Amino acid sequence: MKTKTALRWQRKSPNSNNNFDLILISPEEADVPALSAILDSIIAVQHRGLTLNSAATQTFRDWLDNPSEPLKSLAYVSLSNWFLTNGGDRHSEVAICCERLWDALFACRPERRLSSSLRAQNQRMLPEEFARFWPRLMAAQNDDSTTAQGNAIRPSVPSGGSGKEVISGSLHATFVKAGMKCELEGSPEAIARFMEIASNWEQSAS
Repeated sequence: MKTKTALRWQRKSPNSNNNFDLILISPEEADVPALSAILDSIIAVQHRGLTLNSAATQTFRDWLDNPSEPLKSLAYVSLSNWFLTNGGDRHSEVAICCERLWDALFACRPERRLSSSLRAQNQRMLPEEFARFWPRLMAAQNDDSTTAQGNAIRPSVPSGGSGKEVISGSLHATFVKAGMKCELEGSPEAIARFMEIASNWEQSAS
């Protein structure tokens, strides 16, 4: 069963359209031995002779040596590919271990693959998919009352739609902070920026 992580993230370059590296808000909260053990468990298994690629593995190891440094998007995009693929790899032991590391790092999972499935591009973040994922993560790690999986921001879709496409680049989000609930609507970038600002609010004294 998935448990909500205590780790909270912010972007290294909030206004960048091509830098998706992340920084821990409180790096001292990272359980480095536990995270390292999960990473080791990924490398210990293979599927079709494959496991998490060496570039992502080394990037994670470098970050675990100093969690105050940014976590490069190459690492977490490659990690997520294993459990977001539509192929048979999704049900492999490698994918299960990758899910375990993801859940230890992040308060929610992406709903869709973050990168292209093309071999030459499968470690590069798709900006439009990050725009879908980031507001959901901001909401999940700022929600004090519900589990991360129940705290997704859903794109608005036409009646009878698939729930997968955003109308005119607009998102509708539910935000919960310190018991206060509000509804947001706007571009993914605007909502993500609001979530980053709100994450630094201090709860008012009662």
